[in-house]
Amino acid sequence: MKKIIHFIEQAAYMTKNPLGIIGLFISFIYAVSALVLTLSEQWLTLNQTWALVWFIVLFPILILIAFLYLVINHHQKLYSPSDYRDESNFFRPLNPEEQNEKFEKEAQHLFPVNESVINDSIMNKKGDGPPSTQHEAENLNQALMNHLFNASNFYFLIEESVLRALESDMDITIRRQMALETAKERVNFSGVAFQPDELIGVEIKYAPTGRIEEDQIESLVKMIETVIEFNRDRRPIHFILSFVSDQPFKNEKETKLEIYERLHGIALVHFKFYLLDELRKKS
Repeated sequence: MKKIIHFIEQAAYMTKNPLGIIGLFISFIYAVSALVLTLSEQWLTLNQTWALVWFIVLFPILILIAFLYLVINHHQKLYSPSDYRDESNFFRPLNPEEQNEKFEKEAQHLFPVNESVINDSIMNKKGDGPPSTQHEAENLNQALMNHLFNASNFYFLIEESVLRALESDMDITIRRQMALETAKERVNFSGVAFQPDELIGVEIKYAPTGRIEEDQIESLVKMIETVIEFNRDRRPIHFILSFVSDQPFKNEKETKLEIYERLHGIALVHFKFYLLDELRKKS
């Protein structure tokens, strides 16, 4: 009886994170298979017996392959926040590749280039056109790549300037380029401040003309809704949404109102609006 109670307690403990659930599932399947093979031998045909034997032999190998795949590609998703000594570690820094991907995506949105031109230049670069055309395509392709690289660096400098300004104004420390992992997606933050009694998520958007676009508002609302749903840290989290522009903002009040209305009060949100020239003077 004590062994059964101990097993139940261990099983309940293992359900606290994905690794434990996977372990329970494997143990259950393997135990049932072995039990069926042992107790039902007289009722099984030879083919059925061999099928069950091969399953018992191959099942651990398949599990090993699947486990290696998860560890290599999705290791962040195998733990719950309670597995971390500091639950704020559930928010992780973006690796260099993820940072580049983020800034390139923002740069492509702000400084779009014609994809058909890029594709044509790449095809010509492979030798599908005359030498002169190939040379022009190579030059165009290089120019586009340089443009994207410069735009990504520009966006990075904007974010860094805003984060420094927030740190100075609020007397806090902000960890740069953070992410929250969910089962479906990765939510990126420009930064997160881990305070003893709260978390502060910072996201920065650049609106060069002074008009904040609808798709920028949409991405911010989606980010906040996802974080509120999946954040498991015990501390409450609120958000600072910072906007940067080259010109005076044209829809500042409308942006605030739309975000407040769409969130329906599920999160505490503060807004910061910066002109690029002002940021440069602070830096």
